[in-house]
Amino acid sequence: QVNVMPSAIRVILLENLTHFWPLIQVKIKRCQQGGIDTRVHGIEVLGPKPTFWPVFKEQLCRRTYLFYTTKAHTWCQEISEDRLQLLQLFNRLNSALRHEQVFADCFLPDDEAAQALGRTCWEALINPLVQSITSPDPSGISPLAWLLSEYLENSETVRHAKSRATIFNSRVRRLSHLLVHVDPGTLEPKELRSPIRGNVKNGKNKEAVCGAGNMSGKKPGSLVGITQCWKGVVQQQVKRFLETSWQAPDFVERYCSVYQRLHSAMEELFGQQMAFALALRQGFSGALLQLSFLTAMHVSEQFARYIDQQIQESRTDAASVETLQRLQRSLEPILFLSGLELANTFEHFYRYYLGDRLLAQGKVWLEVAIVEQIGLCFPNRFPQQMLKNLSESAELQQQFHLFQLQQLDKCLLEPDARQEDPEDEVMEEEPSLLAVEPKLQVLALSPRCWTISSLCHLDDPGRFFPPPLASYLAKFTDFYTKSQNRFGLEHMEPRHLQWTWLGHAELQFADSTLHVSTLQMYILLRFNSAEEVAVETLVQATGLSPVLLSHALKPLTDRDGILTQSHPSGGVLQLNEAALLQSSGQHLWLLPRQTYLNVKEDEGSTLERKRNIICCLIVQILKGEKQLHIDNLVFRVIDACQKREAGAAPKFLSFYCSSTDVLSCILLLLTSQGYIRRLEDSPQLLEYISTEPLPTPSPHCQPHVTFQTVEIKKVPSVASAEKRQTFSTFR
Repeated sequence: QVNVMPSAIRVILLENLTHFWPLIQVKIKRCQQGGIDTRVHGIEVLGPKPTFWPVFKEQLCRRTYLFYTTKAHTWCQEISEDRLQLLQLFNRLNSALRHEQVFADCFLPDDEAAQALGRTCWEALINPLVQSITSPDPSGISPLAWLLSEYLENSETVRHAKSRATIFNSRVRRLSHLLVHVDPGTLEPKELRSPIRGNVKNGKNKEAVCGAGNMSGKKPGSLVGITQCWKGVVQQQVKRFLETSWQAPDFVERYCSVYQRLHSAMEELFGQQMAFALALRQGFSGALLQLSFLTAMHVSEQFARYIDQQIQESRTDAASVETLQRLQRSLEPILFLSGLELANTFEHFYRYYLGDRLLAQGKVWLEVAIVEQIGLCFPNRFPQQMLKNLSESAELQQQFHLFQLQQLDKCLLEPDARQEDPEDEVMEEEPSLLAVEPKLQVLALSPRCWTISSLCHLDDPGRFFPPPLASYLAKFTDFYTKSQNRFGLEHMEPRHLQWTWLGHAELQFADSTLHVSTLQMYILLRFNSAEEVAVETLVQATGLSPVLLSHALKPLTDRDGILTQSHPSGGVLQLNEAALLQSSGQHLWLLPRQTYLNVKEDEGSTLERKRNIICCLIVQILKGEKQLHIDNLVFRVIDACQKREAGAAPKFLSFYCSSTDVLSCILLLLTSQGYIRRLEDSPQLLEYISTEPLPTPSPHCQPHVTFQTVEIKKVPSVASAEKRQTFSTFR
């Protein structure tokens, strides 16, 4: 309804219509001026403009569709007989689309008609061709997959401007650009319509009738087939690389090179479309999923080791910026582990190496940045919890500092009524109360997320360290106990502190600074009261295994080390005065080198045994219950694992079973083993379907242990009564 003002000269009822309306009816309900009926002298209708769409849709589109369907069938037959005919496909398609473009420019004044013609050509010609060249032949390889594989192989050869490989790759790129970037898609699949042409009348975009308009919903067709083909090519390339290079010493560098090569080829062929980036990731994930369990563990350990080595190099390397950039580039392909079963084993190894780096005073900011980038690769979030636990430990240390100040204030404010001059007495006692203590920091870490061996436990630190350090640790233990009562935890089972030999320290010898571990600090402090120390005495005093003690001694007794050892497997230790003199005024980093886990010997069997135990528990529980909800099953398996841990003997690495481990094993049993299945009407329920029992696992898991680590630093020592140089008290 339109109200016309008396002063109006022209009235527009409809404009900018996008559809053709064969009949428009105009009704005048009432025509008055000042309450007096008046007459309409005339009505002029300007539009709609004439269009050929009704006739064109029924005649030209149908005939065009039949013509190009025949063309597509003929070309598909030629390609099936000779794959090299694919290289001629670009010229043929471009010629056909140019012809239709010229026809649209000359004879179709209506955009809607030209759009329909372009859509007809695409559906009759391009879609059948793409479906044909992406379908596998009897050998199992599609023509397009063969073409893309040849492109990747030619990309590795030396490039010459007019070589056959360069010409071949140029034709492949032009064809892929035409098939991918000109795909018009559609918003209304029921209509034979194309996107709005981009300056068709002006001759722009001549290689196709229609441009790639801004469309929000694309019809799945040729693009889906091409992305699936690209995914298969990537998976085959990565699978071939993994089969030949998974044992190579530089495996991760080669893996990153393969990723860079495939990613570069993807951008050359298809641009930066998200669909092909996702296909690239799926191709990598598919190849990694096909690895055997032990091979997958070795690969995931190599990833964790490579990151550890790059971080270790960034500490001392002069070109640390280049090292960090290389590390940054390697994290992107490693991120493909997320969502796979390999993520569990990768997290296992990464967690182990991360703990060693953090306890050796690593770069926490760098560790946080890396964990944030590849956080999806940690299904149990252990590295995130470790870093959070580290910050919580710093807060606890600050609370302990405030607690000590409160205790000091309390002592200073207690007046002695029997003294005539309390201020003099306080001033006399103040030096003893304010005695300089070593600058220490205790790391109170949770055993749930940190992998600490029970072989590194330290039962009574007061027996091994000087009185100032022993007193500090005793005060912290008292504070920790009182803090539990302070926060209302007295009704719960009290948590005790388990000290360890782990941590790091700084020692001062003359004007040299030695960066060592806690165990190395204990060994060096022994020389403050002895000229020589027997290795056997250290073994008996500490109760540590000779392997751990030898690992700590190796950086100290190496060539030009600060200690000399009379026998490689034992003997007596003495100070190397010449080496100490030569390093005067320097900072010496003597921390033990990182020890990497051996997948073939220990860790492979441990993790495989863990997976077998969980799988056996799943089958046993389902066999007894017949059907069970998946959440209930996860809870019962974790509970059974915890009961096994309680009675197991301690081992080097704790056996921790999480919900992610259980769900991973459930997925394994569902997909490959055939022991359980989901109910179709209730997928949340699992059912046992096999009567074949699994052998009961004999190995037991190891229990968790609560522990505490010490970070030890140094302050200049008071003047020693002895004339010879000694190691100052730790800090």
